[in-house]
Amino acid sequence: KVLIKEGEEVAKGSIVARISGPARQVLRAERVILNFVSHLCGIANLTRRYAKKLEGTGVRLLDTRKTMPGLRYPDKYAVLCGGGHNHRRNLAEMLMLKDNHIDAAGSMTKAVELLRGRYNPCPPIEVECRNLDEISEAVACRVDRIMLDNMTPDMLPEALEMIPSFIETEISGGVSLDTIRAYATVSTVRKPDFISVGRITHSAVTADLSMRIAKESL
Repeated sequence: KVLIKEGEEVAKGSIVARISGPARQVLRAERVILNFVSHLCGIANLTRRYAKKLEGTGVRLLDTRKTMPGLRYPDKYAVLCGGGHNHRRNLAEMLMLKDNHIDAAGSMTKAVELLRGRYNPCPPIEVECRNLDEISEAVACRVDRIMLDNMTPDMLPEALEMIPSFIETEISGGVSLDTIRAYATVSTVRKPDFISVGRITHSAVTADLSMRIAKESL
């Protein structure tokens, strides 16, 4: 029996759920249950801390595909519970071109052309850009979203201002709790649409949950 709502903040020592059943069966499942729920609560907790830093900016916090193997969907659900948004749940929702894809295709323009020729209809395309020249090429390709990857804060204002409003923007790489709000407000001309943070899933500290047995009153 769940005693709190999904995404609700609770005080230390709170009872969040009750499990009823024979002691032997409950104890056999105890560690699996605690490991699973503690892991997901840790993701939700860290996501909430990042999301609070963005309050009032209009910039949305995204997760990445850096999730635990086999736990992609639970991990991403935990992000939603913490107040974040999912970047993409699978490769069919959005196609993303990274440096290796572009190098293998020969150029960014060629890679975009290959995708649009392969899929009908073609899912949204996001391109990872590391410098201003790559941004110019991505804009010319009229992709759906441009990721500004590991760009320094002094590069970002010019980079954001190069991108027309019909193309979404995403800042990624090296974003911490101390810097995320600065990244969100780095430009007075155009704010980023999204900031993605891989550590909310791959580096979240598990929540401290425990299970205690209480005998039923006779």
